[in-house]
Amino acid sequence: SRMDRPQSRLLLTTTPYGENWFLTDFVQKWRDGDPDYKVVYMSSLDNPTYPRDKYYRDKREMDADEFQMVHEGRIRRRHGLVYPDFSKDRVMAREVRAKCYAGFDLGLVDPNAFTVMSYEHPSKYGEEAWIAHDEWSQSGLDDEKIAENIFPLIRQYAIDTIFYDNHAGQTVLDVRKTLEKKPYFMDNIRWIPMSETIDPGVNAIRGITRRKALYVDPKCEYLLDNLATYSVLNGKPEAKSHTDSVDSCRYCIRGIQVDRKSTRLN
Repeated sequence: SRMDRPQSRLLLTTTPYGENWFLTDFVQKWRDGDPDYKVVYMSSLDNPTYPRDKYYRDKREMDADEFQMVHEGRIRRRHGLVYPDFSKDRVMAREVRAKCYAGFDLGLVDPNAFTVMSYEHPSKYGEEAWIAHDEWSQSGLDDEKIAENIFPLIRQYAIDTIFYDNHAGQTVLDVRKTLEKKPYFMDNIRWIPMSETIDPGVNAIRGITRRKALYVDPKCEYLLDNLATYSVLNGKPEAKSHTDSVDSCRYCIRGIQVDRKSTRLN
């Protein structure tokens, strides 16, 4: 739709930022021999006006993988990932066999993110599994549009518990009012604010990925992109442009953990 003729050729240029969507949506297809894709790697030195002293200084001082991405255009695993133990073999579609919950992260400028997850506890029939089944993410929408986009997921997965960022209380209230006007809307949904600091959630996901227990459906592209690019800044997980979907995942995982614990105690 952005080109004048069907089947036109489209040129894309970028600097890689990790093993994210660009690898799966473009480079891997070229590697697999798809004739509709061609990837050309270019070095900073291919630009005759690029300062050579900066190139060689960065080569001495940068992390090797970061240098390969910035100056050679090669896709490498991002240095300092918050969740380095999440592996590609856990990207798969899994049948919904347990109750589904949702994590909800809202933003004015940053994207709104809604992630649907379930938890399968370890038993003689299978190992522990935290599964991200589906998602929605988009920025720049009002409350009505947000409600319209998450309503199909709520119905499809019969979600009755949504964990959300407690800083977005008013927005959540407005979204709820819009949802309650929908036909066939389930009015028994629990909306639970997550008020704890970031560390417990980050540590929980780190433990889950270390145990190889986090599974992500391939259609959760935003979450996969976050996991591949969310890195440590100044010793803390602060890469705010790469956290929206993984934040909603964090709310959901911590919410499920707290909810299950309180249910056992009661």
